[in-house]
Amino acid sequence: MSNPDLSHLLSRPVGEAKEPPTLPAGEGYIGMITKYEFGQTRYDPPTDVVRFFVKLMKFPEHFTADMVEGIVLETRQMTKEYDVAEDQLYKVDAMLKAFGDFSGQSYSAVFPQLVGKYVNVEVQQKLNQKNNKLYANIGKLSAAE
Repeated sequence: MSNPDLSHLLSRPVGEAKEPPTLPAGEGYIGMITKYEFGQTRYDPPTDVVRFFVKLMKFPEHFTADMVEGIVLETRQMTKEYDVAEDQLYKVDAMLKAFGDFSGQSYSAVFPQLVGKYVNVEVQQKLNQKNNKLYANIGKLSAAE
């Protein structure tokens, strides 16, 4: 595998890159689960999570051209975390039910089956209290029909 040619990027002056617009909030985005991993939240105290990586592929049909102007959806990858503490696994189960009947299978057998699946994504906007900027995250994730 050869190294990519990044000369066009690396030759640009530092400090001129523009932050992309925040994704508009709404239900109906279409994405695909590209991978999953186990990790911990960045909160104190950290908790164990399963993190699903979702590549966004399509805006909601009801969005207007003005709403999505300047947004390159193909470059957006988001994550959705689910707490895997014993008293929180019901949330993972609720999400999995939309993908089929996995009764009796272990989570370690089911999670790999989700990679490559199309999903409906609800994008939410939240205000970062530290820098007063809007950011987008995934609210709900469910199987696309």
